[in-house]
Amino acid sequence: MLAVRVSLTFALVLAAPAPVFADVVDDLLAMTKGGAASEVRAAIATDVDPSARVEHGRTPIHVAWGSSELSVIKAALEDGVSVSSLLGDGVSVSSLLKAGASVSSLLKAGVSVSSLLEAAASVSSLLGDGAFVSSLLEAGASVSSLLEAGASVSSLLEAGVSVSSLREAGVSVSSLLEAGASVSSLREVGMSVSSLLKAGASVSSLLKAGVSVSSLLKAGVSVSSLLRAGASVSSLLRAGATSESLLEAGVSVSSLLKAGAFVSSLLGAGASVSSLQEAGVSVSSLLEAGASVSSLRE
Repeated sequence: MLAVRVSLTFALVLAAPAPVFADVVDDLLAMTKGGAASEVRAAIATDVDPSARVEHGRTPIHVAWGSSELSVIKAALEDGVSVSSLLGDGVSVSSLLKAGASVSSLLKAGVSVSSLLEAAASVSSLLGDGAFVSSLLEAGASVSSLLEAGASVSSLLEAGVSVSSLREAGVSVSSLLEAGASVSSLREVGMSVSSLLKAGASVSSLLKAGVSVSSLLKAGVSVSSLLRAGASVSSLLRAGATSESLLEAGVSVSSLLKAGAFVSSLLGAGASVSSLQEAGVSVSSLLEAGASVSSLRE
C-alpha cells in the first residue's frame, strides 16, 4: 500500500498547484526521513517521471532527498534519475559520490575535476580506492593534485601511476615502500642502496631485488644481518667479508671451510687449532698454514 501511496503522491504532485505541492512534499519527506528507499524505487518503477519539473523547476523526489537521505539518492541513481537533475536540485557532488555516482557521469553533468577532487577529499574512502583514483587521472587530475586532496600513495600505485611520477610529485622513498612499491622499481628510478636502507627497505628485499652482497656490505650492512637475510657464507667471502667477521657472526669453522675459507685466514681470524682439527683439517695442513707445534700439542 505504501508503494501505491508514493506513486499517487508523485502523480498528484505533477499536476498540483503550489499549495498542494507543499503538502505532498511534506508527506514524501516524512517517508524518506525514515529511509524508505524501497518505496521511492517503487514509485520510480511506475509510469510517473521522477525527473519531471514542477514548482520552481524542482521535482518532489529531489525535495525529499534534500533531507540528505543517502539511501534515497542511491535508489534514484539505480533507477535512472540523471546526475544532472540531482545536481540541479542541490544534491552535492560529495553526496552523489557517496551514493555511487560515477566520475564519468559527474563529468558529463558538468562537474569540474577540481570540484570532484574537493568533494572526494571529504570522502576519504574514495581516495583510497585505486579504481576511483584511476578515473580521476583519466579525467585529467594530476598526481600532485590527487596527493594534495588526500589520495593515498597505494591507491595511486594501484591506479598505475609510476614510481618515477610519484617521486617527481614529492613522495618520499619510505612512503613508497610503505605503500608497496617494489625495491626493484625504486632502484630503476635511481635510488641508491643506502637511501633505500635509510627509508626502511629490508636487507632481504634488497637481495631479492638483485642488489649484490658487496654493495650491501659497502652500504654498511652487517655480516650477521646479511646472513639472517639469506646471504650465503660463500657469497659473503667473495664479497670481501673477513673470516673474523663471519666467525663473530656465529658461522662455524666447518661452514667457512666448505665455503672456501683458507685455513691460514681462519687461524689469523682466531679460530682455534682444535676447532680446525674437529672440522677435519689435517696436522700437515695446519702446519703449512702456520699453526705452531705447541698449539698442536695442546
